[in-house]
Amino acid sequence: MVRQVNIPTRGGWHLVHQHVRRLTWDDSGRLQESPSPAQPDHDEASTAWKPFTDIVVEGHIYSQGGPRQSVIASLEIGNVTRRIRATGDRQILRTAGICCEWSPPVPFERLPLTAARAYGGFDERASLAARELAELPEELAGIEPEMVSAFAYPRNRAGRGFLMADGGSVNIGRAVPNLDDPEDPVEEDRLLRHGPDDWVDAPVPAHWGWVDMHTFPRTLLLGERIALGRTTRRVREVELGALALADLEAPPRERWDLHNYLPLALLADPRGLLAAAPGMATQRILGGEPIRLLHMEPDVAERTLELPTTPPTIRIRPPGCSWFDTPAEIDTLVLQPDTRRLSLFYRGALRVAGRYPEEELALVEAEASVRTISP
Repeated sequence: MVRQVNIPTRGGWHLVHQHVRRLTWDDSGRLQESPSPAQPDHDEASTAWKPFTDIVVEGHIYSQGGPRQSVIASLEIGNVTRRIRATGDRQILRTAGICCEWSPPVPFERLPLTAARAYGGFDERASLAARELAELPEELAGIEPEMVSAFAYPRNRAGRGFLMADGGSVNIGRAVPNLDDPEDPVEEDRLLRHGPDDWVDAPVPAHWGWVDMHTFPRTLLLGERIALGRTTRRVREVELGALALADLEAPPRERWDLHNYLPLALLADPRGLLAAAPGMATQRILGGEPIRLLHMEPDVAERTLELPTTPPTIRIRPPGCSWFDTPAEIDTLVLQPDTRRLSLFYRGALRVAGRYPEEELALVEAEASVRTISP
C-alpha cells in the first residue's frame, strides 16, 4: 500500500511505501529470515514517516539461575544504552506524610516488561474524593475516567504507585512498581505525591514499550499545553533526549491529524510521531549496528546480535511514470527476545510535486525486494 505524507522538513509531499522484514535468531545469535510475525503489529509500528527510529522491546526480564529480589536488565544499540531495574512484588506497609515504607521484594524468575509494572497509574480514590468527574461534559461521556482525570499520571496511566499522600492509610497495601530507572529511581520518598499537579518530578515510567499519543511527552510535542507545575529536578525526558529545554517553554502548536498524517494548520513537531518510550527514539538506525541484551531471555543472561547491513530495495512508480528507486530508512525496530524475533520496518519515500487525488493515489505502484539471509 502506498500512502502520501507532507514532510515540510524534507521539501513537501512524498509517496511512501513500507516493507517489513522479520528475523529470528538462533542459539549463537545468528539472524535468519522469519516468514510471519509472532503477533499482529502495533498500529504505530507503521506510521507513514518518523524523524528517528522507534526502538521497542516486548517481553520479560529474567533473573536466570533461580529467583532473585532484583535484576538490572539492559539494552545497547547504536548510541542508545538503557537500563531497567526489575524488583519483585512489594506493597506499601506504612505511610507518614509524603513518605512510605514498603515490604521486602518477593523473589521472582521473570517479570513483564510493560508499562503496567512501571511507575504511574490512576488514583481513583483521590478522583472520587475530589468529585472531579461528577459532571463530565456530554462529549466526554463514556470515556474511561483515567483518560480525563487530573489524578492519572500524565506519563503513564497504566502503571502503579502514582498515589496522593493525603490518602494516608488508604494507600496501605497498594502495589509498588516492579520496574524503575536506576538513574531516576522509585524511592520511598518519591512514590506518593502532594497533589495531581505534583507529577513532573515523579519517577519516569521504566519500560521499553509503546507510548500512545495521549501520554507525555507526546502530548506536548503534538500541541497540547501541559501544566508542568513546580519542578526541583531536571526533567528526565530532557536527560534522555526526548525533549529539549525549549520544548518545556514553547507555546502550544496545532495538533496533527494522526489518521491521515495531514497537519490541520501548521506542522506540529514531528517528534510527536515517535511512539517508543523516551530515550528509545533518539537516532536513525542504519543497519549493521550491534545489539546487546542483558537478562532479556529465559536461559541466556547476555545476548549479542548484529542488524543486517543491506536494506531492501524499495521502488515506487506514479501513474504514467517510470520506476523510481527510493532510499530505504528504518522507522521502527521491534525486539521480542522471549521468542527470539525482531522486526524491521523500512520506509521508502518519493518526493512529488503535490498531493495526489485519492483516485490517482490508488494507481501508484510499489514493490520491495531484499537479499535474504541464507539459513
